[in-house]
Amino acid sequence: MRLPKNPEPTGSTRILRVLTLWLAGVLLGGALLAGISLLERTAYLKQSKDQDQALFLRYVDQLEEVHHVLTEHPDSPRWLPWLLGYADAAEVRQDMAMAYRGAKAGDFLPKEAGQQPGDRHAVKPGHT
Repeated sequence: MRLPKNPEPTGSTRILRVLTLWLAGVLLGGALLAGISLLERTAYLKQSKDQDQALFLRYVDQLEEVHHVLTEHPDSPRWLPWLLGYADAAEVRQDMAMAYRGAKAGDFLPKEAGQQPGDRHAVKPGHT
């Protein structure tokens, strides 16, 4: 038994095939671009979080140094607190508390900072 010969596709069938392939290509390309964009965004967020943590630790270290100068060494030169704009230890503690609240709200509080202002030196850097 011989099978009948396939009829030649008509113009509308060809157009439908081309449109189907084009649509599949567009959808596949869009999914690929979305995946790349998601990977880039994830890498950017991780890099931003690492930078935020480093800046936070640097800021907290400066504040703790100023607090130490103001509380432990009353006869020391006041150029560091004056340079950073602090008159007394209460202002330093207030700014430290605000920095910790911001870091917790932004979800980038590093473990080595401790959970409260003043905990920075209680936990060794690199603590996990």
